[in-house]
Amino acid sequence: MRSLHRDEPDAGEALVEAPQKWKWSSAASHIKNKDDKLVKVEQLNAIVQKPWAKFLSLEVTGEERHALQRHERTGRPLGSLKFLERPEKKLGRALRQGKPGPKPKDK
Repeated sequence: MRSLHRDEPDAGEALVEAPQKWKWSSAASHIKNKDDKLVKVEQLNAIVQKPWAKFLSLEVTGEERHALQRHERTGRPLGSLKFLERPEKKLGRALRQGKPGPKPKDK
């Protein structure tokens, strides 16, 4: 999330000076800690556990950027096993990357 918000202003050669000023960003809602028509801030604020302005100011490490790029190619969500359990249960399907190759045939 931090990487996404930090990259938004760069998308058009610094169209805005800060993520919260980007019209389509949820950063302003999270910084104000206030829901809007599209954004409910409670869940992400609980995960971040620090003021959003501070969270957004933290540098994205090379390891974090590599993990994000790796998951962009798979189309699978990035998160811990605990993080993925809830959506997997709700969707009734695996979101974690499985063993590569064809699935074994049922006998």
